[in-house]
Amino acid sequence: MGTFLFAWHHLIFFSAYLPYFLFNKFKLFEQYKLQPGKEPSPTLWWSCFWHMVREQCLLHFPLMVSFRGSVAEMGMRWTLPLPSWSEIIPALLFCLVVEDFFAYWLHRALHWGPLYKYIHKVHHTYTAPFGLVAEYGHPAETLLLGIGFTTGPLLWSKYVGMHVFTMILWVAVRLLTTMETHCGYDMPWGLNNLIPFWGGAPFHDHHHRVFNGNYGGSFRFWDWAMGTDKRFREEARIKSSKVSKLEKEE
Repeated sequence: MGTFLFAWHHLIFFSAYLPYFLFNKFKLFEQYKLQPGKEPSPTLWWSCFWHMVREQCLLHFPLMVSFRGSVAEMGMRWTLPLPSWSEIIPALLFCLVVEDFFAYWLHRALHWGPLYKYIHKVHHTYTAPFGLVAEYGHPAETLLLGIGFTTGPLLWSKYVGMHVFTMILWVAVRLLTTMETHCGYDMPWGLNNLIPFWGGAPFHDHHHRVFNGNYGGSFRFWDWAMGTDKRFREEARIKSSKVSKLEKEE
């Protein structure tokens, strides 16, 4: 099971990254790029790639191998039949909300002095993120984020019941959302343009550019509630005002 999850993880991650890699390589959809002209050098790109591969092999893989034993502890079902979509969707939404709550407060804590200097600063090596940066970070940060990732499934399994198939889908959902968040493009079909209070690439790209605020992982709710997105909202307001002015002049 651990080997399957490892392969599944990489299939989803690199499949999600490939379109953005091609967009960047062949200069496609440049009008949607959030930080035009800011490209990682080949040295930085390969540094990010090998760092991610090393962490995947030395950290993620052992954790995934241990997953089979964890399933029994979490009370997940393995047997047929597979769960229906009416069971899967509420579970995935619950996991997303729980993970987002945890990610907001952890991320905010990681911007505190020593935690930023010795742990989170690694992820901020890239001020103009691209897909691979989604999994570029300090091993300690990866382990801490893993708590938020598994808390939702653990709670749902304990109080409602979850099938392993739903957990596999949760892995895919989280990889796809974090890839979109770090892709560096504000595509018209991006979730931030379709779902209210979804952060998406523009929201997190702003965080990498200015280093503070916009701590939410998926949704913007906690940043709005705690006032940590004020700079982002102000810049968006100014940009919108300038666009409106130009449209009127035309």
